[in-house]
Amino acid sequence: MNLWLDDIRVPPTDKPWVWVRTVDECIAKIKRRVPQRLSLDNDLGPNQPEGYKVLDWLEARFHRIVVKSLIPDEIFVHSANPVARARMQVVIARLKEIKENIDDE
Repeated sequence: MNLWLDDIRVPPTDKPWVWVRTVDECIAKIKRRVPQRLSLDNDLGPNQPEGYKVLDWLEARFHRIVVKSLIPDEIFVHSANPVARARMQVVIARLKEIKENIDDE
């Protein structure tokens, strides 16, 4: 599964994407099935949590249950917000590094 979080932009047509528009929807989908690819927007509209919260949740969950398969194989940021993009890339790099250094049993 490929998971696309964005309140406005339609997912690209290069792959079949499951489109969610809120952080809560995104986390609910991940809880049911960890996506192979995850693409995140940050700014999701007024009074909505930022897409960054998905990364916060993934990182917190990963630290509680250390299993590689809980992290998507690929995580992208398609946000137009440069500050949020940089902040999100830091967490993605940290998750990738941790995932690469863990041996699943």
